[in-house]
Amino acid sequence: FAGEIGPFLRQSMVIFGSIGELLASGSYLHGVQVWDVTARTPRWVSRAHPTRIRRVAWSPDGTRLASGGEDGSLYVWKASDGTLLQRLQGHRGVVYGVVWSPDGTRLASGGGSRGSGEVVLWDTRSGAHCGERLYTIASAPGNVLALDWSPRGELLVSGDSDGRLC
Repeated sequence: FAGEIGPFLRQSMVIFGSIGELLASGSYLHGVQVWDVTARTPRWVSRAHPTRIRRVAWSPDGTRLASGGEDGSLYVWKASDGTLLQRLQGHRGVVYGVVWSPDGTRLASGGGSRGSGEVVLWDTRSGAHCGERLYTIASAPGNVLALDWSPRGELLVSGDSDGRLC
């Protein structure tokens, strides 16, 4: 993918959608943007984040996009038009990592502040428990920077700034 596709400078994160037609980016300028790769034009832009964005992640079915940033909140967007579906609050410090469970019902976020990291699991299903925090798992001293689920969603692994995998 070569060439400049738009005016949003200082990108902090980019990721393709599952079939490669859409590209999501997060910027240092507090914006989330979804691009049409073929047309090289933005589909939508949101500047709801009050701080810079550290991570964006597509849901497995491609219908939602999650973003996390320095305000400690996660935002869940409708991928087709940028409608804000949820704001998940409660992280202590910066959100550095965001990953959807393979079935799309849970969102794991990792982050931390001043060397004290955490992993938080969120329920993202529609309905009464939408946005409810499921678990907080305290980490060792390092900030949690990376996360991933096993293919069936049975295990979650995190990597922190001190070099540990948990």
